[in-house]
Amino acid sequence: MHRLILFRHAKTAARAPGGEDIDRALVERGRADAERMGRVLAQAGMAPDLVLLSPAVRARETWTLASPAFPLSRVEIRDELYDATPEEVAHELTKGVASAETVMVVGHNPSLHELAISLLEDSAADPADIERVAAGFPTATAVTFRLDGAGRGRLEALFHVRDQGAGEGRQGEPEVRRLTSIFKILPRAAWEQALSSGCVEGSAADREDGFMHFSTAEQLAETARRHFTGQGDLVVLTVHAEAFGSALRWEPSRDGALFPHLYAPLDVARVVEVQAMDVPRP
Repeated sequence: MHRLILFRHAKTAARAPGGEDIDRALVERGRADAERMGRVLAQAGMAPDLVLLSPAVRARETWTLASPAFPLSRVEIRDELYDATPEEVAHELTKGVASAETVMVVGHNPSLHELAISLLEDSAADPADIERVAAGFPTATAVTFRLDGAGRGRLEALFHVRDQGAGEGRQGEPEVRRLTSIFKILPRAAWEQALSSGCVEGSAADREDGFMHFSTAEQLAETARRHFTGQGDLVVLTVHAEAFGSALRWEPSRDGALFPHLYAPLDVARVVEVQAMDVPRP
């Protein structure tokens, strides 16, 4: 498992007809929010291979309404996810998930909220990320993490349905607070050196300019073509722009476009993903 999605069930009735908490169903707003959030997650590329589902009616209805956006997902109802502690939810994530790249848990608060905060704290996440998640985890909220080999979770995105009438944003979709991924191309040897020292050294151009050059996803291919053509054994580092606060500035560069420039050291702990790259000659 390399990605984890924690998805709280959508808004429910205060009481079930029979009086049992496990039988509480979604209200009309909750049904709309569940369907909408499924669509937003799918559009963001957050499709789960495996869904672990609480047996509560409100969780099963949430998944039923979100699931048309994920036709290939496999679903397992886990009784242990109902009325679970964060530790019990984490334990369920150790059972039968090895073959899944992305796992989604559809469950309840406070366990999902507390687990999300715990994952961030255990990975020494940026305090701003912890504060963003800790601020609230209302119904139909989803948070996604990228997991490293040790199971430490890096915040990838927070998907939040705002309390606006029927839960709609200005365009009729949930407001999505998504982190901005930016990218740095390095020779693999430089990355291996950074792993030893704990800090990524900039290129000669970075040192000359006094800041570290990054690219957005849209700018990356042209950066590779201009500066790394014919080079092999490269890596692309992914970091989140929000992790650097005012040390990251968006400034005009190539063709007047705004590029992210980092005026601070790059700690390897800030790197959320490393991918191999070769840039062949045309």
